[in-house]
Amino acid sequence: KTFTGAGSDRYVGDSMKLENGSSGQTLIGNMSNNMQLRQASNLAENKPGMTDDKLTQLRDAQDTAMRTVQNKLAENPRYGPEAAAAYPAFIASLPESIGTTQGQDFAKEFLDKHRKN
Repeated sequence: KTFTGAGSDRYVGDSMKLENGSSGQTLIGNMSNNMQLRQASNLAENKPGMTDDKLTQLRDAQDTAMRTVQNKLAENPRYGPEAAAAYPAFIASLPESIGTTQGQDFAKEFLDKHRKN
């Protein structure tokens, strides 16, 4: 019987949780998504025509992205609860406006700094 799936190259990135891929599957992708939502939320506060409902939806999405990353960090044996606890301060410390590539670089630095030996 042939086993398919886990050995396939397309699953390598997801299993390492470091490669670029679907933002719903990788840790760095989730972190990048969280950064982009934070930026959008910060920018939206000053936009005319931004309703309270829309702002609330954006903030809720940002909070969900934050929790998703914290849960993935806490459950990952390479990082754990300490990294999850440090994550909100990391997000808050980022520049107001960063691009996706720069955000992924910041995410990789955070993960390298908080990886258990």
